[in-house]
Amino acid sequence: MKTLTPALGFFLLIFFAQPVFAQQDITYTLQRIDSRNGLSNSSVNAIFQGEDKILWVGTWDGLNSFNGSSFKTFSYSQDHRRGIGNNVVEDITEDAEHYIWVCTVEGISRYKPSTGEFTHYFYNAKGKNVSEKQFILLTDHNRVPYVYSVNSGLQRFESVSASFQPVPLILPGKKIKQLLFAGNGLLWVLLENGHLGSFRQANGKMEAQDDFSSFTGIHSVYELDGQVVVTTGDGRVERLSGNQRVQINHFPEAIKLIIPYEQHYIIAWEKKGCLVVDKKFQPSGFLQKEMNALRESQINTIHTGSGRILWLGTDGNGMAKIAPVRKPFTLVSNTDAGLRDDKQVRTFEKVGNELWVGTKGNGILAIPFSIDKNAAGRRFFTEAGGLSNNAVYAIRQVNEEWTYIGSDGDGIALYNNRKKQFYNWKQIKGSDAYLFRSVYAILPDGDGSVWLGTSGYGLIHLRIEGEVPTLTYFKQYTFNGTESGPASDIIFSLTKDHKDRIWAGCRYGGVSILDKNAERFITIRSGDSDTSLSHNDVLYILADSRHQMWIGTSYGLNRIADDFEGKPFQRFTTAQGLPNNTIHGIAEDSQGMIWVSTNNGLARVIRNSNDVIRFSESDGLQSNEFSDGAVWKGPDGSLFFGGIYGFNYCEPWRILINTAQPNLQVTGIQLGGQSTAPGGYMVLRPDATNSSAEYTLSRYHNYFDLSIKAIDFINTGKSEYAYRLDGFDKNWHFPGSSGYISYGNLPAGDYVLKVKWSNGEGQWTPEETLMMLTVEQYLWLTPAAFLLYYVLAVIFIYVVYTYRKSKTDMKHKLELEYKLRLKEEKLHAEKLDFFTNIAHELQTPLTLIMGTVEHQQQQVKDDGRSSGVLSLVHQQASRLAYLIEQLMEFRKAEEGHLKVHYQPLAASVFLGNIARLFVHFREYNNVEYDYEIEENIFISSDPDKLEKIIFNLLSNAFKYTSAGEKIHFHVYRNQEKNEMEILVANSGHNVPAAEMEKLFDKFFTGNASRQKFSSGLGLAFTRQLVSLLNGKITAYCKDNWACFKVVLPVSSYTIQETVPKPLRPSLLIRTIAQEPAPRDVVSSTANNKAALLQSLEQADRPIILVVEDEAPIRQLLRNLLMDKYIVYEAPNGKEALTCMTNMVPHLIISDIMMEDMNGLELCKKVKDIPDTCHVPFLVLSARGSIDQQHEGYEAGADAYLPKPFHTQHLLGRVQQLLDNRKRLHDYFRNKALPGSEVPQGLNEADKEFLEKLLAVITAELNNPELDSSHLETKMAISRMQLYRKIKTISGMTPAEFIRNIRLQKAAELLATTRLTVSEIFFQTGFNNQSYFFREFKKKYQYSPNEYRLARMTRIAPE
Repeated sequence: MKTLTPALGFFLLIFFAQPVFAQQDITYTLQRIDSRNGLSNSSVNAIFQGEDKILWVGTWDGLNSFNGSSFKTFSYSQDHRRGIGNNVVEDITEDAEHYIWVCTVEGISRYKPSTGEFTHYFYNAKGKNVSEKQFILLTDHNRVPYVYSVNSGLQRFESVSASFQPVPLILPGKKIKQLLFAGNGLLWVLLENGHLGSFRQANGKMEAQDDFSSFTGIHSVYELDGQVVVTTGDGRVERLSGNQRVQINHFPEAIKLIIPYEQHYIIAWEKKGCLVVDKKFQPSGFLQKEMNALRESQINTIHTGSGRILWLGTDGNGMAKIAPVRKPFTLVSNTDAGLRDDKQVRTFEKVGNELWVGTKGNGILAIPFSIDKNAAGRRFFTEAGGLSNNAVYAIRQVNEEWTYIGSDGDGIALYNNRKKQFYNWKQIKGSDAYLFRSVYAILPDGDGSVWLGTSGYGLIHLRIEGEVPTLTYFKQYTFNGTESGPASDIIFSLTKDHKDRIWAGCRYGGVSILDKNAERFITIRSGDSDTSLSHNDVLYILADSRHQMWIGTSYGLNRIADDFEGKPFQRFTTAQGLPNNTIHGIAEDSQGMIWVSTNNGLARVIRNSNDVIRFSESDGLQSNEFSDGAVWKGPDGSLFFGGIYGFNYCEPWRILINTAQPNLQVTGIQLGGQSTAPGGYMVLRPDATNSSAEYTLSRYHNYFDLSIKAIDFINTGKSEYAYRLDGFDKNWHFPGSSGYISYGNLPAGDYVLKVKWSNGEGQWTPEETLMMLTVEQYLWLTPAAFLLYYVLAVIFIYVVYTYRKSKTDMKHKLELEYKLRLKEEKLHAEKLDFFTNIAHELQTPLTLIMGTVEHQQQQVKDDGRSSGVLSLVHQQASRLAYLIEQLMEFRKAEEGHLKVHYQPLAASVFLGNIARLFVHFREYNNVEYDYEIEENIFISSDPDKLEKIIFNLLSNAFKYTSAGEKIHFHVYRNQEKNEMEILVANSGHNVPAAEMEKLFDKFFTGNASRQKFSSGLGLAFTRQLVSLLNGKITAYCKDNWACFKVVLPVSSYTIQETVPKPLRPSLLIRTIAQEPAPRDVVSSTANNKAALLQSLEQADRPIILVVEDEAPIRQLLRNLLMDKYIVYEAPNGKEALTCMTNMVPHLIISDIMMEDMNGLELCKKVKDIPDTCHVPFLVLSARGSIDQQHEGYEAGADAYLPKPFHTQHLLGRVQQLLDNRKRLHDYFRNKALPGSEVPQGLNEADKEFLEKLLAVITAELNNPELDSSHLETKMAISRMQLYRKIKTISGMTPAEFIRNIRLQKAAELLATTRLTVSEIFFQTGFNNQSYFFREFKKKYQYSPNEYRLARMTRIAPE
């Protein structure tokens, strides 16, 4: 056995002679802080700690704020808001509003922490002399700032005006050296000459209490424990009592500062060094070591801060921090124990009265386990002393005689406690057949057997018995992938639960649980569910006193009950406060707390709250890294932890929990890259209600970052932080000791940033709200935008719905129109078929008519008589024949049976002959007509088809051209395209393009510019003919001209040697277009002039107005009526109205289909004009259906005759209308009294109207005010309708009708009663006797009296 060295033995004797497990006393440490730590300058003039716990340090080169971890320096800046006014800081204080006040050699600066901005005072004073101690800064008991300066005197700060106001203070005229506000409200003033006086503030003024004569020779003044204490220049310390000075002590040199600390006073000398005295100012040994370290430093300022920390500012040596420290752990380092530094401590065990410490490479260190001062020294066991291997991983005393030792050697080693002898594996009988090594865990069983966990050899169960150790039982369990073996062959930890099951911690395999009876393993591995381990690399397992299993892995600590089946694990990682996730050892103390050794210190888990308290190297640990399995609980409850540089032990029940929480400083808040308060900060207090800031970020700058740091001067750097952004995060973030928080790309919404932090010893604060944040939404995603989208969506849906509906309706409409069109086309086809068949039947009688008429024309011509009527008949018969032929050819063209017969054609001559046929229509229609045909145009075409094309176009132009307008016919050859172009245009039309295209549809009726027109079959037939000739026809309007353009090819014909013979138009065309005999043609104007002369000569003959656009019809009607009536003519409704301005006809005969104004419109106009509303209106039209006749009667027509008509029927109907109207008028002029029989010729509606009218007039007959307006009210009819009704029925106006009834009633009374004329005069409603006599005589040719006499003799008319 190796002998102990005297030096090491002396160390252990001294070390273990004292109580090994005694509580460690609180000690104090001195720490120097200077420019190397970030201080701006090592000459410190002022130290102050505000309510937020930030330490402020004023130096000769700037102002510093210190949070325990880092400094921030404020110095002079040209941006006065961001820096102090001068870098030489002399004093610092804080007001009630938490502004920091800084006194410099040039003035006073005020700092606002929330914004980081400075406000400056007194820097611009005139006549100012810059030197030290020009300003004195202090606060009263209400923390109101006061400033004294040589130039401005004493001033008090007014927070309302943010300015200083003078405070009157009567002084003996000397400069002030020191000011002190005492607790009793007195202001003590020490002058430069050593005189001391006091003032009391009252009513805004300072009233003197002492006159500066009582206390002289004073060097400085203090308030200590409620008493005013002064010092003198020769080192005396005195207490003031009333006007008396009581000496306390006399020191050998002048005192600069006196500060109370820990029931003592700290005295700083004027020159250098300091002294600690007790409350009686007697020297004390307290802090003697620390004071000795400062004896060569000149102390400028002393401040007692939070955490019982004493801060001292020196002149040139920076700042000294004296703080109390607790080291709850006792350290035994490798060096102290005589071990090599590179050898780890791996295991502990009490063997006999010794503590055996197993190491990895240094064997076993045996230390006496006794507090007896006479205890023997420690021993080493190594390979040289019989140990099988120096790498010892496990030691376990299984009974009083034997101790098992696991190492890297073969098998297991034994130590006989009684014989003090080691036995290696080969010395054990029966061990030859079994080979294993690297035993990391030893677990004794209740039956005397032992379980071994090995590295690479699985789980081994053996029993060794006898005086001479003999192996009596051996069984090895290795990994085989089944329930008969563990999860891995590397087992670092073994323990038993209360059910006597073996729990084996397998490296990289999880936990294998062995049921000893069934010899079956159950394995728990890591996974995604909460019923699995945090990691498969298991390093240690502990079964605690509450039947809970604690499993340490290389990724966190796991807790579960030993009846674990189906139960979730509770996991602890750095997120829950562990110092590190690698768990090397686990122990339970006597209080039930769980201790964990990790790769970064120790941790204590508070079982009930799950709080984690951490301990690091600064708490006395050998280092922050510990060894696998190196944890042990001693018999007295002490805990031992082995690490890489020795081991620690502690008494857990003596370790107090520090519950004090530091404040949290928040700095560097940047929103969207912009700093909110450069140089500023905010502080969160764990025990107060903090006001949280509110910020808004734009959607384009949706990121922010900031820094948080605990203001802690004791556990500097040990605090940990957690944060969560509500609205974004689901879980807390645990960045450890890094206080940097950053978020980017935040969606729009409202967020709350919450933080919590620890005090460095596992105590966490409640969550605090740091700030509330709103990220604005993109403009197009705001509620207003969504409202707009909603409105637009509704509009869109409505538009789509409307569009779909209109489209559906349009589809249905088109389908209906299509069906109707098909029906109409079918009907037209049937009609055409019918008319085509009829046309065949009509050709024979037409041939006979035309032949007979031609024969009669020839005879009349031979006799020299006029043939006007025969010519008209022949012309119209020819026209009918043309229409029949056109109808038949149209049907052939539709069916594709119409053939084209091409022949050479001199187009210029042929078309010129056709054009000349229409020349005579110029004068007849009063239009301008010209034609222009290019010469020598020769084509190959069908003359019959070409003739009909030109005839139809010219006929259409003359038909729809009003008087005074123009018609132009132009034919020319387009040399470039080798085409013949034909243009027919007539002025006075402005038809829309859409309607122009429809002109070629069958029976199309249009209405453009109030001009109605229809195409019939002519233009549709024309288009078919053009298509047959391989041409094309277009219709358009240009400059108020309606143009029809036909283009025909000419390339198909080449001029031969013989020129084509010119062709004349067909006989049928010539007959239709022939000019009537001059004497038979009478224009409407000429006829109307003749009728006017006739009406003057024959005034008694009735006047009839004929309105017809077809001149032949007008001529026919004129010839029929001219024998008995005076006939006026008009070609359309407009000219008819013009004609009636000069005369009022007795009867109007009108067609319906006319240009400008049709017959129905004319009828409505006539019936609405008072002068013509009574005129009978006879409609004469080819539209003869029942519906069409009903339409005419609705317009006001009195009779309706369809075309064709019989002349006798027409003449009879005309005579009947005139006779009926005459009888009505005669009746109303002579016999229209109530009760009289209504004459024939009135319909039921008129009869009813007449009876009601007569009843109203009779009832009001004696009322002189009876007039037409009275009748309008009673009859409930408009004035125009009343006028028209009465005028139509009676031929009189309403006033004439009333007067006529009055006169008839008067005549009746004269004839049948004996009333006087005056009585009759009044009863019939006359109010003027002369007027009554005049009108009566005008009607009856007698005066009233003469009428009565004549009636009596039966002479006068009734």
